[in-house]
Amino acid sequence: WKEKGEEEKILTVFPSSLRYCVTEDSANPHMTTKWNNGDLQMVACPGQTFKDDVKFFRRMVDTIGKTLAIDASRIYVSGFSNGGVMAAKLAVEASDMFAAVAAAAGPLTQPDSGEAKRMIPIVFSFGTADDRYYTPFGLPELPFNDTTLFLFRGTLNRFLTVFGLNQTYTKDSTALALRYRFNTLAATASWEFNFILFNGLTHAYPNGTNYPLSAPNLLWEFFQQFTLPLDVKPNVEQPAELMLWPNPARRFTTIEAEDAQHFTLRSMLGEKVFETDAYHLKRIALPTLAAGVYFAEVKTSHGVLLTKLMIE
Repeated sequence: WKEKGEEEKILTVFPSSLRYCVTEDSANPHMTTKWNNGDLQMVACPGQTFKDDVKFFRRMVDTIGKTLAIDASRIYVSGFSNGGVMAAKLAVEASDMFAAVAAAAGPLTQPDSGEAKRMIPIVFSFGTADDRYYTPFGLPELPFNDTTLFLFRGTLNRFLTVFGLNQTYTKDSTALALRYRFNTLAATASWEFNFILFNGLTHAYPNGTNYPLSAPNLLWEFFQQFTLPLDVKPNVEQPAELMLWPNPARRFTTIEAEDAQHFTLRSMLGEKVFETDAYHLKRIALPTLAAGVYFAEVKTSHGVLLTKLMIE
């Protein structure tokens, strides 16, 4: 997606999940990165505190929108494996923020299959050689035909039920991909569900090198068909307000925020250029920096507050 973003002149963002103790793929508990969704909940060690990752995505998108010029009606999500499960969860719980979603090798789990905020375009995909999908059936590989549609009818029906579709579909195929398109609305409908089965793909995100097809190319063509409807407004929990003055600043700035503890200044590329403790210190002496726009972070007991700071 990085290369696709450079090619298409689109902004690509790569968030990372937190680490949790799990018992997955091992008899012994171990730490690994996982988004907080049904996939994690089924293998998590007991006694942990789980963060609200849907809230994290909402805050992330809101912060990006306040710092960069983006088209809020054309924000899309693509995830793989546990990230695919998170993408499917976002399709249910954050469809007021995203225009379309793609979940690769990560289904919509039962714990995540609540009431959808709206109907949203979705692509769900995996490969016939993905051991996480063929092993439960005792097969060496999944069949590249309608039999797989039958084998995974429960998983697919979960998507269809949550998003209000019946089992009517159209099908198209190539030597590499079988696509089942579920859409009972008119041809100009603003949403649909696609299930794609990739022939011979293992548990990997196809990028054109590890597999002849490139998911970014395929999905960008799909995503571009859809925008967030005008009557859908994202629901973002607004953080406490952070004010810095003077702004633009030159030699110092003053923090106006409750319980300021630590001050960090980053470049537009996210590089940390300055930091200092801010306990009881409202006026921050700034180092000599090149003129331009910086991101200011102020850590408080209630979380981290963000704003822009212009250096003259």
